[in-house]
Amino acid sequence: MLTVLRILLIVAVILVFLCAPIIFFSRRNKASIQRNIEEGLRALKCAYQLTPVDAGEFQSIRLNALMKFDVSQYRIEELGNLSIMTVDSGVMQMLSFVVTPFEKNMPLLSNDFIYVLGGQRALAEFYDLVSDPGTAEYQAILSELKSSLERYASLPDLPMKEVWYADLFTVRFTKQISDLKVSEQLFADSVASFVRQSAALPLLSKAEQPAKKAAVCRYTEGLLTNGGPSTSVFLNALGEEKTRRFFENVMFGTGLYE
Repeated sequence: MLTVLRILLIVAVILVFLCAPIIFFSRRNKASIQRNIEEGLRALKCAYQLTPVDAGEFQSIRLNALMKFDVSQYRIEELGNLSIMTVDSGVMQMLSFVVTPFEKNMPLLSNDFIYVLGGQRALAEFYDLVSDPGTAEYQAILSELKSSLERYASLPDLPMKEVWYADLFTVRFTKQISDLKVSEQLFADSVASFVRQSAALPLLSKAEQPAKKAAVCRYTEGLLTNGGPSTSVFLNALGEEKTRRFFENVMFGTGLYE
């Protein structure tokens, strides 16, 4: 009996030793994600009114046994759609913060921050989903966005796979970060710069808005047709029809702008 108890005690100590770092980093990373969300919302609210949107069946999306997305959505008045998705699988946590403009000539902002124990993979990306990315006005916006994040250029780059939509990345920062404060500052700076540039722009006219939406729809349709690193996961778990509804009604919000 004593031998069995000793074995059980040893096993318990080993489990505690193995689980303690996971629990510590999980709590720390979830707190960082919450701070990022609060900072992103605060920055947007400085220039825009945010109206919560009921994500309906997509408030919670389970893709597999370990990955469940919690989803929230907002309409950014006089700008576009905001979707926020979080994941906590124990070892890994993730935040996706996507702003899709429809009423101003701005790129789509996609912040994907992935936390694995003590390291962060930060992807701050601006997609050129506009009718004419070659205009001087739009190029000036991209220049300002890139300049505002240039301080992070020296951080180690993440190895990224080739994707069919690579030509849409005029401004892109994909970094491996070990310092949580640096990761949070990159998130804050990307949203703040986006808000600053967008707030200075006039609204697109009713005649201009369909072309802006069409650029977004071409991209989302391309994801459904050609796939992508995260899109393929959704397609495999949800199927094409349900993934399309999620993209149109929640993640990118094209369905809100009929």
